[in-house]
Amino acid sequence: MSTLIFMSKREQNKIDKLGRIREAARTLFVEKGYADTTTRDIATEAGIATGTLFVYFKEKRDLLMDVYQGWVDDALDEGFASFPDRASATDTLLHMFERIYAVHERHPDLARVWVKELHFVEGEAYAKSAAWTMRFLQRFSDRIRALQKHGALRADLQPMSAAMHVFALYYFALVSWLGSHGAVGPAMRDQLFRQWVEDAVRGFQVTVDPETKEPS
Repeated sequence: MSTLIFMSKREQNKIDKLGRIREAARTLFVEKGYADTTTRDIATEAGIATGTLFVYFKEKRDLLMDVYQGWVDDALDEGFASFPDRASATDTLLHMFERIYAVHERHPDLARVWVKELHFVEGEAYAKSAAWTMRFLQRFSDRIRALQKHGALRADLQPMSAAMHVFALYYFALVSWLGSHGAVGPAMRDQLFRQWVEDAVRGFQVTVDPETKEPS
């Protein structure tokens, strides 16, 4: 027996306004840039009063966090759904972050603002950002468990610690690339990140005794 969920007109209206606000912000942030886009601009584009916008988002930074994390979430969903079945441990770990880097490459100026703002969020915004990051790490650690199950990584490895280690490498490569303003290109960023992950994987893998052929 199916259960029908009825949504009031007021609830539907709130969802509709939220969608319009997000779409307006996406469009204006890309077309005008974050700094040149005002909350009034976003409200006008969304067809609502400026005061109504603040019911949903307390400040423009909160809206940037929401919009940008939405882009990254879409990339993550695609990445988690398309993990390669037969690939090295390194390629499996890189798979997800390649998709995140693609988001940053499409919006490098917004990515710089997003990364900068992440360092200074506090209160409720910090709690949301931290919870969002932890959800990703938990999903990513599940992939590490799968690699352990297939013998590609050490059984005694702590999946969450390994996930955080690779994430830290990704983030350092990201900041190095964004902060260089062109001095470090995507190709160099990817080369460095791959090398760092390969080095990490060597520490994550099972060591085999050359004489006994058994894990040591």
